[in-house]
Amino acid sequence: MKVTFFIAQRYLSGRNGKGIFSFFSIISILGIILGVAALISVISVMNGFQENMQQKVISLQSFHLSVSSFSSEPINYLEYMDKIKSVPHVEAVYPYIESAVLFNANGSTRGALLRGYDKSFFTSETLKKNAIVIDGSLEHLNSEDFIATGDQFSILYGTRLSSKLLVTVFTSSIFQPKIKLFTIKAFIKTGFYPIDSGVLYTTLENAQQLLAMPGKCSYIGIIVDKLANVEKVKSSIEDILPFGKLQVSTWYDYNRTTYSALKNEKTLMFFIVFMIILVSAFYIVSSQIMTVMNKQKEIGILKAIGFTPLDIKNIFIFNGIIIGTIGTLLGTSLGYIISLNLDAIFAFIENIVNGAISILYLFVNVFNSTAMQPEFQIFSRDIYYFDKVPVSINFKEVIIINIVTFLLVFFASLIPAHRASNVKPKEVIHNE
Repeated sequence: MKVTFFIAQRYLSGRNGKGIFSFFSIISILGIILGVAALISVISVMNGFQENMQQKVISLQSFHLSVSSFSSEPINYLEYMDKIKSVPHVEAVYPYIESAVLFNANGSTRGALLRGYDKSFFTSETLKKNAIVIDGSLEHLNSEDFIATGDQFSILYGTRLSSKLLVTVFTSSIFQPKIKLFTIKAFIKTGFYPIDSGVLYTTLENAQQLLAMPGKCSYIGIIVDKLANVEKVKSSIEDILPFGKLQVSTWYDYNRTTYSALKNEKTLMFFIVFMIILVSAFYIVSSQIMTVMNKQKEIGILKAIGFTPLDIKNIFIFNGIIIGTIGTLLGTSLGYIISLNLDAIFAFIENIVNGAISILYLFVNVFNSTAMQPEFQIFSRDIYYFDKVPVSINFKEVIIINIVTFLLVFFASLIPAHRASNVKPKEVIHNE
């Protein structure tokens, strides 16, 4: 076995045994490294998108469960709060109002989503874990003109602390809109662009006053202790609510299309990137077959001195094992490094490209002084929602990627190994 392994290593090296690996062996290993690293990086980013979006949506948008009216009528939440809180695995219950509104800031009228939460929500762990107050404070909850916005409002609309927002909401009568003047008391950052740029926060009482819904809400948001208990809690709550009047929806019900699309994209990206590894496997087959053809004389001599077909086959199987092991281990390490430093890598590339664009526009502006210099962005939060690349490395998936890659390389090595084991010593020596 030791002799077989030694010969396998020699066959991987350059001609006459010079160098650790031959050119073809290096290309094979590099293909595996790049394929595994790319696959781990892509899957980690897709996982990060799913988990971060899920966390933000559950905590700040739809909660684990949400009770609403079948007829879209306001809910008399005080009638059900204690019943819902008594259900096992329920951690917190937040009645809230949600309504599309128009707001006027600095003479500009825009649309936004107004959410009026119970005051307990603003001091809850749910909010603290998923958002930070970057300016102002939430100490003004008792103020009748209290409103907080996402941190992107100050950038998009030029607002700042103490800026006035004139909020208009249209009720059932479009000829009698409700109007209220709010004062921005805080800027909240969640890192989730749709929320940070399009949601206005106020208290439940203020929203009730604006929408003429005293003692009522649009939804009852429910936080569960574990995600795995969502369906169980949903069933328990449905049993205590009046049949045909109120319905219970899960966070997934509200975001089914988005999450289905993300899962499909992840699967598609897996197969696309896996093609790199597949191409590398085909290259291993072709390069090893070339090695068999070039080493026919040596193989014939080995058989003549007593090596069995299995020994010859093992030489090329060992070749595949060495290539697969080195490529997989280095690819996994590179994948981890890339995944954990994607923000820095993207920033580095963006700085280089934007620097080159700046130099180019020095010449462009000589002929056209009004030309606007574009900004190159790999990861735009306007498109991808988050202000930094979300990454989540799933160790089970990494292990699966390693096993599948190694097995693919192993089975690829069986083809040249079988061909080498069928070399006839007499024919080779006779031809020489």
